[in-house]
Amino acid sequence: MLTIRTEILDRETSNFLKQNPTGVVVNLGAGLCTRFFRVDNGFVKWFELDLEPVKQLWGKVFTETECHRYLVYSLLDFSWIDEIKPFAASPILFIAEGLLFYFEESEVKEIITTIKNNFPGSEMLIEAIGPSQAKNTQKHPVVSKT
Repeated sequence: MLTIRTEILDRETSNFLKQNPTGVVVNLGAGLCTRFFRVDNGFVKWFELDLEPVKQLWGKVFTETECHRYLVYSLLDFSWIDEIKPFAASPILFIAEGLLFYFEESEVKEIITTIKNNFPGSEMLIEAIGPSQAKNTQKHPVVSKT
């Protein structure tokens, strides 16, 4: 399932970059995602957003560049938006992969509304799971511990 999700999100991100070669991608809760290296077109401005402990690991594996930056913020600390605002004239794609199901419904609504209000016309790729999957997450060896 993860490989299918990765393929779909890679394809949709590539499609966004084909339509918007100088666009901006913001990978929310990025972890150690390697999508940038698979879809980089040489023009995109790419931001990985995650917490400080993840940044420490990220820095051991990846090198930050002018086009590929890491932002240390909690997703709910909306001051990260100030880092993206200077690029708001370009088309922006937000990616929330394997992320939003860790938040309460009210927090997800706040995240999406805040992005919509600050970046009108932006696009967002969201991984969603159906009710039957959600009911069975307690059976997953990793997810059940969060």
